[in-house]
Amino acid sequence: MLRSAVLIYICAARSLVEGLAFEGHGVEALFKGPWESYNKAPEGRIVRPIKVYGTEGDVTTPEGLTEGGKTTLTPGSLITYEFAENIAGRVFWTVDDSPHLSNNQVTESFQLSFGFTESPNFIGRHSDATTDARHQDLPLDQPFKAGNNSFDRIYVRGAFKYMTIWINGNSTYTGDAPSFTISDIFVPYAAMPHFENPKAYTGYFHSSDNLLNRIWYAGAYTLQLTTVNPEEGGSLVDFNKRVDHNHFPPGAWASNFTISNGSSVTTDGAKRDRMVYAGDMTIAVPGIAVSTYDLDSIKNALETLFAHQYWDGGMPYAGPPMGYHGEYSDTYHLHALLGVWNYVHYSGDVAWMARYWPAYRRALRVSLRRWNRYRGLFWCWSTADWLRPGQGGYNSEANGIFYLTVKKTLAIAEIMGPGYLSMEEARMLNDILSAMELNYEILWDEEKGFYRDNIDTRRNIYPQDGNSWAIFSDGLVPIERAKVISRNLRKRWNKYGAPAVEMPNTISPFATGFELIAHCYAEEHQSAVDLMRRMWGYMLDGQGMTNSTFLEGFTIDGNIKYPAYGSSERNSHAHGWSSGPTYVLSTEILGIKFITPMGYSWKIEPHFVDLDWVEGGYATAVGKFTVKWKKGGKLEVKTPNGTSGIVVWDGEKRTLQGGGIWVWHSDGWRAGRWDGDEDDEKYAFRKPDPEQERLGLERIRSGSSSSGGQSILS
Repeated sequence: MLRSAVLIYICAARSLVEGLAFEGHGVEALFKGPWESYNKAPEGRIVRPIKVYGTEGDVTTPEGLTEGGKTTLTPGSLITYEFAENIAGRVFWTVDDSPHLSNNQVTESFQLSFGFTESPNFIGRHSDATTDARHQDLPLDQPFKAGNNSFDRIYVRGAFKYMTIWINGNSTYTGDAPSFTISDIFVPYAAMPHFENPKAYTGYFHSSDNLLNRIWYAGAYTLQLTTVNPEEGGSLVDFNKRVDHNHFPPGAWASNFTISNGSSVTTDGAKRDRMVYAGDMTIAVPGIAVSTYDLDSIKNALETLFAHQYWDGGMPYAGPPMGYHGEYSDTYHLHALLGVWNYVHYSGDVAWMARYWPAYRRALRVSLRRWNRYRGLFWCWSTADWLRPGQGGYNSEANGIFYLTVKKTLAIAEIMGPGYLSMEEARMLNDILSAMELNYEILWDEEKGFYRDNIDTRRNIYPQDGNSWAIFSDGLVPIERAKVISRNLRKRWNKYGAPAVEMPNTISPFATGFELIAHCYAEEHQSAVDLMRRMWGYMLDGQGMTNSTFLEGFTIDGNIKYPAYGSSERNSHAHGWSSGPTYVLSTEILGIKFITPMGYSWKIEPHFVDLDWVEGGYATAVGKFTVKWKKGGKLEVKTPNGTSGIVVWDGEKRTLQGGGIWVWHSDGWRAGRWDGDEDDEKYAFRKPDPEQERLGLERIRSGSSSSGGQSILS
């Protein structure tokens, strides 16, 4: 057994812990209860297969390696093992000594080969795909050697639930067929390397609906699996050649490209696209905040994008290996700026914002140059987006993203205080918002009850993303029209989910994540929950799924091929942009939202739809925010000491102070007790002070509060 290797790995993992928000962060779950059974993360850092999925040829006791025993294979034989969940890591194994291993002809003629796949549909003597160079990745062939063995450090497979091993070699070998006995095999779990305990979540969701509970935790786990050691990025080795000039053959894979600073970073996908993508920031960052509060991985991702900011202020489409050859998207550029807002909103890290404010302003100027004051709309220069066709020009989705970015820029400036935007700059941004609210009307089709994709082209396309963003932009359209759009979007659902009509034959969890938010903003929360059950429920339990993470996209008939790619096997089954329900259930159904960063000021407005009971919450560096409710019973709200906010419930709006439990009874609010609550002192949450209570945040400034660079009007 590889006990010494296991110990070394665990010690190394613990040494990585840095940038955590409070004592105990990354060590234990903050909320303990029966809901922890839904957590998909492994119990520890060492993961072993749980069962044999299938065998071929002469295999002795194939189940041995799942039961603490041994397994023996002969040339041509094969075993596929299944893990409990989609996991990540490199493989360690032990081969027992035998006479065959002292025979050079045997050891030179035969290899132990490995194949990996997230979906059971692609099991075989190969791996599923990380690139478009081949429909499948090459198997990873390893020499036979008695004793402890492991993959080279570059071969961290970013996501797999099924591992196939077989003996590959020279079929002309003469003499008795050699056999080889494996006495142990395991995978050190590679995701979220800076968390000592992978199950140490800082949020939870538990309700009368088992499926919604599973969906919340699968979204959180998807985001966890896509959080990686920055030195283990870049599985697209054929794309990496433009930067590192590697000599890998077509179909090879490796996780050997350094993609950011720090000990962890959030990425686009676990198996593939192990790199920072700007487009993920609007969905993934809030989902991380309400589940693990792993803001350090978000900060590292944002700093990577800023480090590769182009000379004109443009943000790269993605981080390394992109960002060296001018890869750019107007919409992803805006998503990066929204990622900045989300990071500051949940972290309160205004010192970081002050440091990056000049770079943020440079990036904002790029988008403001696309603003056409005569049209009163944003003109999208780039056609690149989330691989959907038809982007560019006066596009409805791009205008919705631009509108929200302008709003959040004003919000950041308000947080930072006087001097970060001049009065003239603030007035200009407000004028843009007013003009867009008036001129966005040109995209509206009253007969269809939808916004068009574009003014000049694709006028007969009524996109899912554009109409969702019209509502999510939070101000472009009045509530009455938002309700019309929400109901019309619902009419387009099929049995598998919500089609993205702007991209033929595609159901996109990314675009549908925005639709979930749009239904909630339109006060149609039941539609949001119904769509989660239909579409994300299918992504959990449909044929070919991992049952633990959410895939990148699929076809409208439920096939797990993502139409953007030539190979079905390239589809990522753990993609951060597909985690929308985790964020929506916490902030819209539980209704816990922040008015000021970290929740010093908050608003709680639950929408429990058709649930019989529900409870949940999440924590920031100032403490825990929780909501508990049962139909026909009382509503309980708990918020941290030193905070204050508004609870909207049963038609009543009430201002409450944090630091205790408030219970709603038929005759109003009273102080109460949260049964079974643990002592929060051991977590060393940030202590409130009068200035924080007054401002709702810490205004940490280094140096003067100057605007930090050239005017955004330039």
